[in-house]
Amino acid sequence: MPTQARRILESELADERTGRSAAEESRAKAEADRGRLALLRDDLSAQLREQVELLMRKVIALKKSRDKLLAQMDRQSVELEQMSLDSQEVGGNHGVAMWGRASSGFAAMPGMDHLIFVATRMQIRMEAYPKWGDLVRLETYFAEDGRLTTRRDWRISNADTGEYLGAATSTWVTINAESRRLAKIPEAVKQRFLQLAPSPPRCAIPTSDTRRKLPEFVWPPQLTAPSQLGRRSDMDPNGHINNVAYLAWAMEVIPDHVYQQYQLSEVEMDFKAECTAGDQIECFGMPLTDCASSNGSTQQFLHLLRKGGSNTEVWRARTTWKPQKTMVAGFGN
Repeated sequence: MPTQARRILESELADERTGRSAAEESRAKAEADRGRLALLRDDLSAQLREQVELLMRKVIALKKSRDKLLAQMDRQSVELEQMSLDSQEVGGNHGVAMWGRASSGFAAMPGMDHLIFVATRMQIRMEAYPKWGDLVRLETYFAEDGRLTTRRDWRISNADTGEYLGAATSTWVTINAESRRLAKIPEAVKQRFLQLAPSPPRCAIPTSDTRRKLPEFVWPPQLTAPSQLGRRSDMDPNGHINNVAYLAWAMEVIPDHVYQQYQLSEVEMDFKAECTAGDQIECFGMPLTDCASSNGSTQQFLHLLRKGGSNTEVWRARTTWKPQKTMVAGFGN
């Protein structure tokens, strides 16, 4: 082949190879571009999903805050713990007014010789709660309730309208403040005591309801809460943790949706052992109804408090919860 023709052929082959190489390079570049676009699309999709999830979490948090605020605004009423404190104050004032102030103890009567009254059981039942600013009337009276026990009852009503709001009852025994053992009320004191008691006895809550035994607690517990430490500020003048502190601790096991949407309508409390400042208290709970249901039905829980380490049961209670709007005084009127 002539030299010139060979050169022309070689040139054409070189051009063809160059063309194929450029095409392949172009295809490779296009493929790389598509890969980068896919990665970018995936990255943007992931970022968008994260932003959407973050936004949804914020919406849910805002909804919960709104619901909580609306529940607080809607409730605007006194809680059962406050009614318990008020009842204690009224009972103490009534006792001092009836038989005078003793030097041996806050819940002692003159002539008791270091004997003090200690609650063994308490029950509070609210049909409706007064709103803040309402004037409340609390009546209290007491009676003998067996050989070693006495009973104090309270009736709660709206002082302006007379509307019945609720009632409470409690059972008491006397113990020696030094030995911490049960003791009988001196006969002379007992006779004086009975002269001041209403006749016939007034039971704010029917006796058939106040004698109901609390169920046994089933282990392991279904509901738990952080341990609580008894503080000096939780103590009553007789050196015991106040029953309102027990109630507040027990509330920690209540599921959030029940605590926010329902209101405590009744509590039945059994005091099992003494508890003082410095005691570590473990809090347990057990649903007695289907607490997962949100159909507005009444909910009940069993509570147990025990001392950490010793497993000594201190307090057991049954709480009953009703939807909030049904528990406000004047609701539906």
